[in-house]
Amino acid sequence: MAMEAVVSTSLSGIMSSLVKLVVNEWCVEKTMKDELTNLYDELMNMDAFLEDVSSVPPDQLESQVKLRAREVRELSHAIGTHLHSFMARIESTKGALLPSVSKVNIQQEMDRYVKEIMKKVEKVSKRYGPYPCKSALESTSSLEVSTRMFATDTRESNHVGLEGAIAELTKKLSKSDHVSIVGMGGMGKTTLARAVYDKMKGDFDCGAFVTIGQRADMKRVLMYIFHGLHMEIYGHEPDQHQLTNQLQSFLVDKRCLIVIDDIWDKETWNFVELVFKGCAGIKIITTTRNRNIVKGVGVTVYTMKPLSPADSKELLRTKAQVKSHDAEFDTLSDQVLCKCGGVPIAITMIGVLLAEHQSKEWHGVYDSIGFDEHKEDGAFQHIRKVLSYSYYALPYNIKRCFLYLSLFPEDHWIEKNMLIWRWVAEGLVPEGSFEIGETYFEELMDRCMIQWAVSPHDPSQGGCRVHILMLRVIRDLSSSENFSTVLGLGMKQESISRTIPIHRLAIHEGEAMVGRSQNSRLLEVREVLSLYASTCPGSSLPPLREFENLRVMDLERCDLSLRDSNLEQLGRLKVLKYVGLVGIHMAELPRRIGRLKLLEILDVTATGIRELPPFVEELRKLRCLRAGKGTRMMGRVGMLTCLEELWLHSADKSPDFAAELQKLCEMRVLVIHLDEVDEGMQKKLVVSLHKLRKLQVLQVWSDAEEKARLGGRDWEGSVPSSQLRQLLLLGIILPRPMPWIHHSRVPKLSKLVLQVETLEVQHVQILGQMPSLRSLCLHIHCYGNRLLYTAGKHEFMVLAYLYVTNIELICGEGALPRIQELEVGGIRVGTDVGLRGNMPLLERVSYHLDCWGCSPVEVINAEEELKQASQAHPNSPVLTIKRWDGVDVCSIPFQGAAQLSEEATKSTINPLLSGAYGQIPQAGYLDCRDRAGVVLNMKDKSLPTAFQLVSATSVQPM
Repeated sequence: MAMEAVVSTSLSGIMSSLVKLVVNEWCVEKTMKDELTNLYDELMNMDAFLEDVSSVPPDQLESQVKLRAREVRELSHAIGTHLHSFMARIESTKGALLPSVSKVNIQQEMDRYVKEIMKKVEKVSKRYGPYPCKSALESTSSLEVSTRMFATDTRESNHVGLEGAIAELTKKLSKSDHVSIVGMGGMGKTTLARAVYDKMKGDFDCGAFVTIGQRADMKRVLMYIFHGLHMEIYGHEPDQHQLTNQLQSFLVDKRCLIVIDDIWDKETWNFVELVFKGCAGIKIITTTRNRNIVKGVGVTVYTMKPLSPADSKELLRTKAQVKSHDAEFDTLSDQVLCKCGGVPIAITMIGVLLAEHQSKEWHGVYDSIGFDEHKEDGAFQHIRKVLSYSYYALPYNIKRCFLYLSLFPEDHWIEKNMLIWRWVAEGLVPEGSFEIGETYFEELMDRCMIQWAVSPHDPSQGGCRVHILMLRVIRDLSSSENFSTVLGLGMKQESISRTIPIHRLAIHEGEAMVGRSQNSRLLEVREVLSLYASTCPGSSLPPLREFENLRVMDLERCDLSLRDSNLEQLGRLKVLKYVGLVGIHMAELPRRIGRLKLLEILDVTATGIRELPPFVEELRKLRCLRAGKGTRMMGRVGMLTCLEELWLHSADKSPDFAAELQKLCEMRVLVIHLDEVDEGMQKKLVVSLHKLRKLQVLQVWSDAEEKARLGGRDWEGSVPSSQLRQLLLLGIILPRPMPWIHHSRVPKLSKLVLQVETLEVQHVQILGQMPSLRSLCLHIHCYGNRLLYTAGKHEFMVLAYLYVTNIELICGEGALPRIQELEVGGIRVGTDVGLRGNMPLLERVSYHLDCWGCSPVEVINAEEELKQASQAHPNSPVLTIKRWDGVDVCSIPFQGAAQLSEEATKSTINPLLSGAYGQIPQAGYLDCRDRAGVVLNMKDKSLPTAFQLVSATSVQPM
């Protein structure tokens, strides 16, 4: 049976807002107030019922409960849509001098609709009786989770692809008393923990391997540990406290290895910590799907990664018992592995099935597995079941946001900020708060249900991807509960029932060809709340005027233009809150967008629109406005007082932009580019920024570097918001780091990019004390002006990414304990980089070697020293070396010094050399990245190439 999940819009929340709005705006009769209150109570009961049911897997629910849940869910969708429509109409009348007859008409219409809703709600209640309490629902389920299939197999054949992980985890455990393995369900956490346990248990006096699972009984867990340690239990039926005391007494003088597998919640984690507190000789391995459990508790974390293609194929070959080269296997394996995405449990299960059949039957076995999310049988359902447990453990509100991911194609990169704005626009986030939506995104990350990823086109842009297997689970859950409808990729509209309303519609790559056929409408889209179309021709979309209740419209890289009548219909969508036109080529913004008085998000990035017309300033509810390169705003930005996020190119061309900016008191994210900047304009800009007390992200870049240098001192005196998390100033040359960059002024600062004329030791020491700084790019702008700095043991304690130029950085013992990626620009030939055994988490290191005045032999010898230093590091980090001659990246043949000609040996590298050694044109992007999802994509000719060329690898924050 296909999996089901219960999802609904929060009706009680909408109803509460509606009651307040009506009562406050109009003097309604007491009867009307009483009816609204009664309806509110009923909707609260519906919400509570759906929330309770959503936490229990459907196969553990009684049939009547599932039927009722399905009916209540559809009713809640319909009610929520109409209540939202009423809200929009009433909001549009606020402040307007409407004739009394208009208000009376709206009140009468509402009165009729409230009575109609109550009849439907009462009808459902009479059919099924009172709503069951949560305990009654739970009593129908065993809640016993069995996800350990294949994990108890300790044979070496089960460790394919895990050899490196076993070695790394063993090393981590030798240095730490507690290591936690974190990863998505089915990734092999238990298998890895078992392998390390079996490898190391001989070095200990005793050991135990205990699997907990969901809804753990703590006393039972203790009994399992006693059994694993071969302990005798004293006393008659001792309680949990007595068992804990006995265990601690037993372990007081012993070296013990304990594995606690499959922890789901913080309470269980705290219990484990308490039980083993004070046991000096104990080593603990824990496994969990939830990273949030191990945050901030001083535990070493090992994150599971998908198997590589080569390891995936080898594991499949081993499990399928293919002894030698088999053409049939090689052909089928590519099909199988692309569906498994490196998840061991999926590969293992399929391999075992193949082993039970002859090779000529393999394709039939593959077809029967059930990769299709609409297929209700097949062995692959077990994998879906394993992954779906993470969904049922989610908080109720986050479940709806998680299912929203069903709209996106496979392996699609999803930008963080715009995903959250979609959730907000559709009403999936309480109070429409972006900050709450951000916590939802972080929760899904921490639970390993989405994967942090940078944009394939711009490594500075943060977002996520959904694993291919997890996406199938989401699609299955979403489809069975009618949360969304996805067309394309082989799924035709004929497979969609016309009797079931569509709530969210996704059209991928125009394959579905949704629209009109033989003058009939094939799909009913009146109830659609969100429309997502990717790479579709205009002919594949239904007429926009039919989407009467549409709140989110995201047309990504679709083939539309202003001549397309569809875009001219935008003005009819009165409740539309989100308009995304990214990648749609058009000359100007459709004028009728100005009629969308409830519009909150407008994204016209990469459209080719040259101007945002003055009517944009009339969109007074706009909270997020994004316009890319070549697009200028012609209206007054200060009129958009609700703006929280603004991306604007050529901001200085907007009327009196620097002064208007100070009116935007709600601003959190500001990303602006300045074509021209004089000292006066920069002074006004800094004054305005000082007044934005909610500002969290500030990115300013300018092409007018020399003019920007004149106003560099203006930044020193104005202290920004204490909420500031990111500060990136590019093309603005500062005399020195601002004195307010201090842990007492901006304690939340996590990312910093600065260009300065001078940098002193005390400046770096102050930065080293910043408690939240995770990404730092520092560039001394003057070539030849260098700083020698030794990083101390207690500095930069959380820094994960560091890029410095013209700074000779020496890493002392214990320095940079959490650094993952280090890039050093302008490093002089012969510099001691001080890698050795420092920086225990280092994964990647890059040097931009300053070759000025050096012979090719000196350069090659210096590179060899850097390679040896990298190889000598315990982590053997990935090494990248770029050569820089002071002006450009220079290219020297990579050959041994003995093979160089005498002339080349005597030559020196300088910017005048060309031809013999060649030069690589100046190019690249400055990469400033983290999970805030804020983009900075610029090709800055004002920066030395060494500062521009940054690897496209992302550092994932903790």
